[in-house]
Amino acid sequence: GKHDLSSDDSVEEILFEAAERSKRYLSDVFQVNELNKYMECKTFESVQCNETSNMVYTFKPLGSAVVGLRKFNESFQLCMTDVIFEGGMASCNAIVMGAILGCHTGYKMLPKKWIDGLSQMHKDWLNSKLNCLLNIMGLP
Repeated sequence: GKHDLSSDDSVEEILFEAAERSKRYLSDVFQVNELNKYMECKTFESVQCNETSNMVYTFKPLGSAVVGLRKFNESFQLCMTDVIFEGGMASCNAIVMGAILGCHTGYKMLPKKWIDGLSQMHKDWLNSKLNCLLNIMGLP
């Protein structure tokens, strides 16, 4: 692709490009300012995941994913655990961040003990979804 994801500069370039493209779909200045605020987050604390007056907020999972990408040099498991321990709507924040980090890292970097810990029913469900995606992409 266009960017080398192993470089911190490339991650920042991708985040900048994603923010710029996203702004086209936002309807007012307040939304653009909120997008900018969460795209600039560098720590989970700055996302304020457990802010009680604003816990269920679309931009918080985005901010969590942005922080996860910025600090990924640690580990997938550590990033996921950190965002969950921040509290708030931890499941939403972890789902969005996990999806983005999973795309960034690939299957091989996911914690083996987490994958092995899935029940057979969940493994079957996940494999069927992955096979549907591969079929859509025209991959064997």
